[in-house]
Amino acid sequence: MIDKAESCKGGGRLFGYVIDDKKGYELMRNNLAGISPKEISYNMSIIQQQNQRCSNKIVSMVLSPSVEDGRNLSKDKLEEITTDFLSKMELDPTNKQFIAFVHTEKKHNHIHILMNRVNFDGSLIKDSNIGLNAQRNAHETALKHGLISAWKVKEANEREREKSNLEIKK
Repeated sequence: MIDKAESCKGGGRLFGYVIDDKKGYELMRNNLAGISPKEISYNMSIIQQQNQRCSNKIVSMVLSPSVEDGRNLSKDKLEEITTDFLSKMELDPTNKQFIAFVHTEKKHNHIHILMNRVNFDGSLIKDSNIGLNAQRNAHETALKHGLISAWKVKEANEREREKSNLEIKK
């Protein structure tokens, strides 16, 4: 499983891309009302008004299980993986404003998570090293759920390359 995470401005295009019934289905949400991407974005913007100093007010994350794992994961299992991942990121899914949407239009199912970076008290989710933290926590989540980890695949590929290089040198 791979993860990508970053803080960004958000906006209509991002919400429109992620929340699209032609691409998949809504997996879960918390503290959000609305049906359309515009309504959900507006709902987050109400909380975002509490912090005017910040420009990147959305945390965008993508959880991508391997193609094989993605085909076999039920909606309940995807919810469990998402909840575990967010908890490992120290982003309590019961106390944050977010939506998770599963995209099924490509050969690998993947989960997009849009989370409000502004907390209900106006403070911000820290985003320093959020990408590296997400990779580490995706690896740990994959291992916990018996999924293929991108780090394990990378290590195996590196070992294979080193072995191949040694054979060439001989």
